[in-house]
Amino acid sequence: MFRRIIDQNPSDDGAGNGLLGNIQFSRDYFDSRPGNELACTPDDDTPPDEAEMREFKTDHPKIILCEPIFTYGVIGRQGYPNAPGVTCDNIYPRISHRMETFGHNLLHEYTHWDKLLVDIVQGPFDIPGIEDVEADNGAYGCWAVRQLDRPQSQRNADSYAWLATEVFWTQTCFGTHGPLQEPRKEDNA
Repeated sequence: MFRRIIDQNPSDDGAGNGLLGNIQFSRDYFDSRPGNELACTPDDDTPPDEAEMREFKTDHPKIILCEPIFTYGVIGRQGYPNAPGVTCDNIYPRISHRMETFGHNLLHEYTHWDKLLVDIVQGPFDIPGIEDVEADNGAYGCWAVRQLDRPQSQRNADSYAWLATEVFWTQTCFGTHGPLQEPRKEDNA
């Protein structure tokens, strides 16, 4: 799955999967649907999303970048004002929300695009699609994704994003910091 997102043909030049160029990115915009002022305005008392993929069953989906996404840092350096760089020094000693980056949120959204992953998830695994599953403890965050049962986890976008995030930071930081500790509920933030 991750290889497909990174590169459609792994023997290619490493320039990335050309399908990703079909995604239109847009900053939050006015949404004319009744009751919505901005596309990212939540329908209830929940906080706004970081991003949202729309038209994910088409060849040209859209990812709406909501204001909260610009508070996430990027790997190793400051990405945006008030968004610190994310390094081994500021995530250690455990798996936590401090590992979450701008890229982590994009990876979450990429997993929703049917055209990108449908033959992988529907083929051998018979998963109808990647979504944000409903669960008692939620389905977002490093702790919450570990509380899902296997069928929920296989369908949950944040499960894939957190797997990739944990693998990256574990490999990146292990040499200097040792193994990262398991997340706690309060690390979910």
